[in-house]
Amino acid sequence: MKYSNLLLLILVCFGLSACSNSTSYQEQPIHTGHNILKTFGDEDLERMQEFVDRFNDNRSDYVMAIPPIIDGGYAIYDLKSDGDMVTVRTDRTRDMYSGKESTFSCRGMEVRKDGSKQIVVLDKCEGLEEEATEVELFTFDRKLSR
Repeated sequence: MKYSNLLLLILVCFGLSACSNSTSYQEQPIHTGHNILKTFGDEDLERMQEFVDRFNDNRSDYVMAIPPIIDGGYAIYDLKSDGDMVTVRTDRTRDMYSGKESTFSCRGMEVRKDGSKQIVVLDKCEGLEEEATEVELFTFDRKLSR
């Protein structure tokens, strides 16, 4: 009798584990940690929009952007948001003509559409070297990303 109860318990446990959905973890979306924007294609634009949306929902986030260059050296942008302020650290030390680093913080951010271009615009900024009501940080151009 004891063995039959034990055998019944094992069979019930085995049956329950076999009926459970063991592959549900594969159906959940996985955040890939795509925090470095370098191609400025559709995927990078989507990630940048996610960053802006999270900032506007008062949530923290981080991205690094390395826009394509036409002439000169690369500029690297580190954008860190605590949900209230976005801090931008710009590293232009790879450009021999404007080779310096700068940091400023802003309380407003959006992705503004202008034809085929989408421009990351910051406003209500502190710590800028020049007075400005808003800063156009970098541009995603759908014509160039194809």
